[in-house]
Amino acid sequence: WEVISLESPGKSHAINTAMARIESQVLIISDADAIVSEGWFEKTIWWLSKKDVGAISGVEEIRKTRGGFETYYRGTADKLRIKESGIFSTPILEGGFIAFKKKCVGRFFLNERANADDTQLSLRNIEMGYRSVMTSEITFSSRRNSTDGLRRSIRRSQGLSRALVRKSYL
Repeated sequence: WEVISLESPGKSHAINTAMARIESQVLIISDADAIVSEGWFEKTIWWLSKKDVGAISGVEEIRKTRGGFETYYRGTADKLRIKESGIFSTPILEGGFIAFKKKCVGRFFLNERANADDTQLSLRNIEMGYRSVMTSEITFSSRRNSTDGLRRSIRRSQGLSRALVRKSYL
């Protein structure tokens, strides 16, 4: 293990630093507060052992206490992403838990001024000819602060929109 202290903040910067420094064939990334379901490692290895799969993510367990629109939206969106994955790929992965083969994104660095690092990785993976899969076999939970939920949702949707427009030729 190596702990790297970074002067520049941000998850995208941390992922770029890891991709440049780590020689591993696979990178597994989770949010700091994510608790991943039992058996996640074996399931990750199983998915990434498939030649056509370059990236996977799990599904966030939505707390019932959040309720309302977020529970409905996230549940519906996750079902769509899982179905897209069954057809070929989903362009939108869930960054709370994501794993990918480094070769499947090639010499690629995330745009650190944009968010949606998970979608940037998924789209690059697809661009390189590999599948991006969201699976309900791996779940995770996180402790999100509900007071900034709307602001976070708006920022994420803006980042997703920008990432999808940049790769609209796919």
